This record gives sequence, structure tokens and C-alpha cells, in this order.
Amino acid sequence: MLQRLLFGLITVTSLTLVGCANSPQQLSPEPKLTTQLAAVGHGQQVVVRVVDGRPSPTLGTRGGLYPETSAITVQGAQIQRYKIRVVAKINAGPDSGLTQVAAQQLLQTYAESCHRLEGRVDPSWIDYAIHSAGAAQLQILEPLEPIISTAFQAPYCTGVEVEVRTL
Repeated sequence: MLQRLLFGLITVTSLTLVGCANSPQQLSPEPKLTTQLAAVGHGQQVVVRVVDGRPSPTLGTRGGLYPETSAITVQGAQIQRYKIRVVAKINAGPDSGLTQVAAQQLLQTYAESCHRLEGRVDPSWIDYAIHSAGAAQLQILEPLEPIISTAFQAPYCTGVEVEVRTL
């Protein structure tokens, strides 16, 4: 009798574990750096762009009997598209073409620095960049409000448009 009971218990446990192996699994990796980094850049900013060129969110498989349920997937970031459009007014005198080029470069650099998970695009930084390029007055057309991203979102600038007018 005890032998039958033990056999039944082993059978039920085995079937339960086999049932778990058939369920799809998904990973949500959140890597954390636990070591100190060496000061390689000597205070200089470094921009690293990483592009996930895989055709699907599947990282691979964990093997097993049923390939359709053994895939390991990772959720990608949700992209928040936006555009930067401004009208910069400069005092008479300096070349507006140079001011426009400088403004576009500064805004593009700012947009690239915001393109990350939990990124934030703030109109006040756009204002700062345009004034740094030599503008006396500024009208921001887009974005009018801050763009705030969550841990699974990243802002992405689709274009920078700078119109320069003379006061």
C-alpha cells in the first residue's frame, strides 16, 4: 500500500513539473553595475549607441520538447517620437547661417543625450541650447511640455528644425 502511495505521489509530482516546462517564459533583465569604473574618459562625455537589430524579441530558447513554448523573449523599449522646432531671434549683425548651424548642432546633441530609457526632454534645456548658440529671443514650437519616459520608454527625436530671424 505504501509503495502505491509513493508511486502515485511521484507520478503527480512528475506531471506537475512537466506541465511547468510547457509554459512560456519571459525575461525582464535589469542589469546593475556593482563594481567601480576606472576614470578612462578624464571627465569627457562618451556617447554609446546600441542598436538591437534582431528581427524578433526572442533571445533564444531554453531547449525542451516543445519549441513553441521554449522561447526566451525580452520586451523592447517603447519609443516616444518627438520633434524639436524653434524660432530663434538674433540681434542684427552676426551671420544667421552660423547661428542656425550652431543651434541645430546643440539641439541634436541634446536630443541624442535624451535618447535612453527613462529619458527626459525638457523645453528649458532647449531654451538654454538656443541661447548658447547666440539667440536673443526664442519661441519653442515643439515640444511645448516636458517629455518624461518610464523605465520601459525612450524619447527619440525625429528631427530638429531651427528658423532664425533678425530682431
